[in-house]
Amino acid sequence: MQRIITLIFLTLTTVNNSVAGSDCDALPCDACPIYENRSSDLNQWNVQGQYLMWWTNGADSPALVTTSGPASLRSQAGVIGNPTTQVLYGDKSLNDEMRSGVRLSIGRAITNHWNLHSEGFYVGDDNDSFRESSTGLPILARPYVSAQTRTNDSQLVAFPNVLEGTIAVDTASHIFGFEIGASSLLGEDRNTRVSMFTGYRFIEFEDSVAIQEDLESIDLGGVVPLGTGFSVNDDFEARNRFHGVNFRLDIAKQVDRWNLTFQPSLAFGSMERDLTISGRTRTQIPGLAPTFVDGGLLAQPTNIGNESSSVFTVVPEFRFMLGRELRRGIRFDVGYTFLLLPET
Repeated sequence: MQRIITLIFLTLTTVNNSVAGSDCDALPCDACPIYENRSSDLNQWNVQGQYLMWWTNGADSPALVTTSGPASLRSQAGVIGNPTTQVLYGDKSLNDEMRSGVRLSIGRAITNHWNLHSEGFYVGDDNDSFRESSTGLPILARPYVSAQTRTNDSQLVAFPNVLEGTIAVDTASHIFGFEIGASSLLGEDRNTRVSMFTGYRFIEFEDSVAIQEDLESIDLGGVVPLGTGFSVNDDFEARNRFHGVNFRLDIAKQVDRWNLTFQPSLAFGSMERDLTISGRTRTQIPGLAPTFVDGGLLAQPTNIGNESSSVFTVVPEFRFMLGRELRRGIRFDVGYTFLLLPET
């Protein structure tokens, strides 16, 4: 699977276009080449902030909660394939809504041809939740594929005269990253500058799903004592961390007061993946002490634990930015970024 990340960003920047002792100070703003090397910029820090509007293709999810018609047989209630079964949550892409974020860049010219550069970004967490309770109707269930029969089955959460219960699903994802390195000037003329950035890049992307059921037996003649309570928990967390060397080409072009920037980059490095699965079931029979066992429904002793891997990965990114100098020293930019983050 690959995570495709796109974002639109807005920037309001203050810039220094004056050169002490040069004729540029006497020229109108659109007549002065903004890419001219300026010794006065040396040893001065340049800070830039960007507001991000972020989209990502979500994590694919199977059906997590289902319901069926009130006349469904107990053995078929909530089972995928039953004509009356409907998916209440899951069976879709999760955490793919627009979210806000910020990117901060800090740079400093150390010579006329070399600049130190670092930047970091953070995007607000995308969270989604589902919660449903029932005293038996509507029917609630968690579908799964039986490991023994390899056929669709379900675990009941609420069913008339058998169980009442509540199910909650919480999902979340977050992403952040940073890079630090140096850029060197490859070439420039009055209105165009081309430079190359090389440095270290880090990106972290994490997805998590937590499912909790709280059930109580209401079956007067069942094998489970009346009033027995169950709490079933499944937790899944997948974390991807990229460490690598990034190479980015910066191409900037000025037309009057408009500035167009194109920044393609490739980062080569290691994608470290950690998958953590945990589950627990609590059973409380009236009058007895509660008992606990490892494992829920999908998290079983056979898959509970932590699994780690590391693979060589290439992360491409493309940035486009269009800016306009509103007045001397103030520039507004709008841009678009496409980032492809391999996950498996």
